[in-house]
Amino acid sequence: MDLLILLDASGSLRDFGGDRSWSMLKNFTKAVIRQGARVGRFYDRVALIQFSNTAFLRFDFNRYSSMNDVLAAVDRLQFIGLSTDTSQALDLGRRVFLEPIYGSRPQATHIMLLITDMWMLPEQTWILPYNGNVTLLRATDIQRFCKYN
Repeated sequence: MDLLILLDASGSLRDFGGDRSWSMLKNFTKAVIRQGARVGRFYDRVALIQFSNTAFLRFDFNRYSSMNDVLAAVDRLQFIGLSTDTSQALDLGRRVFLEPIYGSRPQATHIMLLITDMWMLPEQTWILPYNGNVTLLRATDIQRFCKYN
């Protein structure tokens, strides 16, 4: 399995729960990895995109080959703040699965997990790109799941 996590780090997380919300979200992310993946070079691989108003690939499928390294990388993530643009995260996520340089394996099950607070509706300017990216994802073998905080 190749598991790609899209992790929301937008300002609304801190607006309603302070620093505790960011810690809880990282702990939830680590629990998902611990319970759902068997990380190893020949087993499951994990990649992570952190997003707010921009999406950042924090690590790809090639970067870590042990559970401890993946969990430590999640611990090191810093809160970003700002607004939320889920569309950019979806687009980058699709590219991470499709472009070989990021280490996704064609024969592996591809899972994309979106973890977000989904506090506010997207701005009107983001709706069309968001819908477009969802449509592009539907044309792939990527299985998509979403967890609202």
